[in-house]
Amino acid sequence: MAQKVQSGDITLSLLQRRFADAYIRIGNVSPQRAAIEAGYSVKSAKREGERLLELSHVREYIDATLKSEADNAVMNRWQALRLLNDIAQGKVKDFQVVVVGTSVGHSEPRVVEKPVSIKDRKEALEVMLKFSEFDGAQEQIEASTLSTDDRLIRALNRRPQPTLMVPDGTQYEEDDDDGKK
Repeated sequence: MAQKVQSGDITLSLLQRRFADAYIRIGNVSPQRAAIEAGYSVKSAKREGERLLELSHVREYIDATLKSEADNAVMNRWQALRLLNDIAQGKVKDFQVVVVGTSVGHSEPRVVEKPVSIKDRKEALEVMLKFSEFDGAQEQIEASTLSTDDRLIRALNRRPQPTLMVPDGTQYEEDDDDGKK
């Protein structure tokens, strides 16, 4: 009796599972080649490969696996924002190939880890700012034309300004750098 393999709700024989996995791995182009890789004889591989593709449970397994791989291959919005956040904060490392002298007249390439550049961190921040929500539609339109530095300055200016209070209860706002309120 053929050994059965369970994958989710789909039950396949071991040879059917090997065929389906080989068919997916080689890019859905050759049922004959997938059948040979699964263990079918060269003589019967073409016929068996075509027959296996016609079996609904084998086809269902192949389709479900391809869909799952496609879903996992695409980064969703939150994963992208998390990665951008890590880059902007310098948590992600970059790699660079350098040539290191090992002895006189000899050198070899090595991969070294280095911090993400300030330029890359700033670009990640710019992309994150494009995703972020703004207070109003007009501000969003205006902000889209601003540079990253201008957007950061605007965000800082939205914070409440400190107020100084003297003992007699009079309140004074802190002066700007140029002496104006």
